[in-house]
Amino acid sequence: MAELEIQKKPDRRWWPWLLLVAVVAVAAWWFGWNTNEDANPALAGLPVPGAPAMDTMAAGDSLGVMPVVPAASVPGAPDAVNDYLAFAAEGRQRGAVGLDHEYTADGIRRLADALTAVAEQRDVATDVVSARADSLRGFAGTLQEEPNSRRHADLAHRAFLLATRILDDLQRAGAGDSVTGAVDNARRAAEAVQPQTPLLDQTSAVQRYFDAAGAALETMTGQRG
Repeated sequence: MAELEIQKKPDRRWWPWLLLVAVVAVAAWWFGWNTNEDANPALAGLPVPGAPAMDTMAAGDSLGVMPVVPAASVPGAPDAVNDYLAFAAEGRQRGAVGLDHEYTADGIRRLADALTAVAEQRDVATDVVSARADSLRGFAGTLQEEPNSRRHADLAHRAFLLATRILDDLQRAGAGDSVTGAVDNARRAAEAVQPQTPLLDQTSAVQRYFDAAGAALETMTGQRG
């Protein structure tokens, strides 16, 4: 009787296919979660636990911006200075800016007037301050008229830096003997406004600059004797 040769069938290994299916499933879930605003609140602009809110000024604090609250008025200061300080105080109570950035533009104009008034009162750097204050008012007008919202933060950032240079001009010309620290703080506050971040997400950054500039003006005009 012939002996039958029994051939063993090769093992069918299913685990590579199961692994592939699992990888595909995980990838599909991950893609769906990261493109679904209901599943991923970060996509909808909602706060995510553990992530700092954009409006907390964390970036500004890391640059050394000191929170300051200037007085609402300074005895003997020019009217334009006290007008600006009162404006900044009112802004702290309001805590919001309009979609047309009227508040920010108005603050820039009032700051330009205050800086010009200090220069005229002290009779220092009047030509330089006047020319730069006109440029500052130009930034305010452009900010309100600019239809591209992506440019608003950049315009405010540049205006704040220019206003700080005017403060520096006044300090160097002798309008204030000990305001260097206040001007440096205003400069850091201006730099903390991020040009690439929507301005509406930087309400605190705008107010903090107005307060820092107000503190420099308060110190500068408070030295008048």
